[in-house]
Amino acid sequence: MITIYKLKSPSNYFENDLLEVVAKNRNADLHKIKNPSKDDVIHYSKLLRIDKVVNAVRVFSKRESSKVGVVVDSDTD
Repeated sequence: MITIYKLKSPSNYFENDLLEVVAKNRNADLHKIKNPSKDDVIHYSKLLRIDKVVNAVRVFSKRESSKVGVVVDSDTD
């Protein structure tokens, strides 16, 4: 299934900052996106089912006798 999004902006959106357009479309605070504070960061323990993820990584790494690396994608999309 393909979803197509139409940017909500003036007719010539190339003149606008794309980040501003995306923030407006998502009703997001552009200032907070560009200038996040420590209060804006969610502690990992509050992530949904994080305990199950941690346990699965532990079991896998012990079973495979290997180290596990974690890659973080922390952008806002």
